[in-house]
Amino acid sequence: MKRGPRNSVIFEPHHDAVIRVAYAPENYGTNRGVSHAAKVLSLSLDTVHNRAVALGICVPGYKENPNWTDAENALLIDNAHKPLQTIRCALIAAGHRTTSVAAIQRQLRQLQISQRQERTDAGIYNPETLAPLLGLSASRIRQLIQTGKIKAIRDKQSGEHRITARQCKEFIVHYRQSLVAHKLDMYWLVDVLTGAIK
Repeated sequence: MKRGPRNSVIFEPHHDAVIRVAYAPENYGTNRGVSHAAKVLSLSLDTVHNRAVALGICVPGYKENPNWTDAENALLIDNAHKPLQTIRCALIAAGHRTTSVAAIQRQLRQLQISQRQERTDAGIYNPETLAPLLGLSASRIRQLIQTGKIKAIRDKQSGEHRITARQCKEFIVHYRQSLVAHKLDMYWLVDVLTGAIK
């Protein structure tokens, strides 16, 4: 490997070929991947990644193609409450391309922002709609209603429980120890606690 001014690396066509092969989707996560290319070229992973960016193989800030399919996004949304490594394994097991944990975290953040913008809450929930927001099951919500921890109004026509945003806020403030932080919809939680949803 030749060095130029300021000890910068001078890449030759065969070096670029090694990097192109390493970033090919079929080689990601294999013994012919990016780590292998860095080892073969005696370079750091960052240097290899920066060259891949310069070649237009990937986008800055991403170790791989940042385009997410609808199926991958659906899997992320369904597993958003799980640890990032578990989500990564679920993506691999479902046959999706392997992604870095950092890319998964960025995409989850983006999806949660989109979901918040799409939400048109009236501020009234039933156990089924409240469950994913609090990170609990619908049956657990019903138990909390029966024990009086969550105050609810029974709809006379349907017989279903209705919970207002104010009642949700009271429950969260008084019984926050019974909630698991990483399972909550944080954007909804902020909106409820600040009064944006009434």
